[in-house]
Amino acid sequence: MEEGTGTVQVSGSDRYGGYYDHDDNIVSVWDQIGGIVAALFKAAAGVGVLIGSDYLVAYVMFAMNKNPLIFNGVYTTVSSLLTIIVLFIFSRAEGYVFCKQKSDLIKFRKLDIKEGMTCVLIALAVLMIVTVYMLIARWISSYQALVNSEVQRYDESMEAYPIKNVYPKWDQLLYVFALTFLIPISEEFTFRGIVYGAINRRLNGAWAIAVSSAVFGMMHGISIHIGYALISGVIIGLAYYAYDSIVATIIIHGVFNFFGSAIFYLADFLGISRNSIPGMFTVELLATLPALALLFTEVGKRQKMNKGLIKDGINEQA
Repeated sequence: MEEGTGTVQVSGSDRYGGYYDHDDNIVSVWDQIGGIVAALFKAAAGVGVLIGSDYLVAYVMFAMNKNPLIFNGVYTTVSSLLTIIVLFIFSRAEGYVFCKQKSDLIKFRKLDIKEGMTCVLIALAVLMIVTVYMLIARWISSYQALVNSEVQRYDESMEAYPIKNVYPKWDQLLYVFALTFLIPISEEFTFRGIVYGAINRRLNGAWAIAVSSAVFGMMHGISIHIGYALISGVIIGLAYYAYDSIVATIIIHGVFNFFGSAIFYLADFLGISRNSIPGMFTVELLATLPALALLFTEVGKRQKMNKGLIKDGINEQA
């Protein structure tokens, strides 16, 4: 900050965090505050689209005498698609509306095969971490009644369809598809795209990861679920920072959803006992350390790259 001016001299692109505008101009303190408020508004708007899509589709389905709890596949598919479309349009349009340039609010970058496979390993590592988290929660639940009740609520939410012959077979299969592909895209557009992107512009990657992970966790409802969603959000946020692409986080989220829950609903659809599905524990265990090592290596590379670009910007101004 320049002494006695109340302004901050800034440099570099907004993707690297810090307080500055899109033209690398001096930004007043009040402009900084206004920028942070605008970022929080955009983040809230993204979450609002996700929630609003769910309520709108549920309302329409009830109006058509179609229970969203029975036709969960239709409900999830339509609400996810609506969220994806609205947030994609919003992310593209806001750059021209607010910044008069192409938006980078949701970052799209094509991954190579190595990066894609690393994301699969990261997803398995997240599953392993969640497995350990749930084992600890179950151990605590044997001593704490409150934790025990929350674990039971979580188990009930993950059980097979409670009423047989009520849920259409085709809808069950549609739900597996939505859970594996559409929900990851809609949630990643929301939390790592809009929320992370808006916060990162005005603060930095650490704040963006913290805020997006906290919101991601709170949006998952059941208290036990909130805990591991928060942990998962941090890891996925680090992956978004490292790979600079929403494609990476969609892969991680999709693989996690499939092996964490969709595969069991697929077993229900096929009439196979969930207990007959081969355990993933060994695969997850073997993937954890290499995946985390690769992730933090990429995070380190991104940090060095960002520092270099910011330094170059300072040298250019000097």
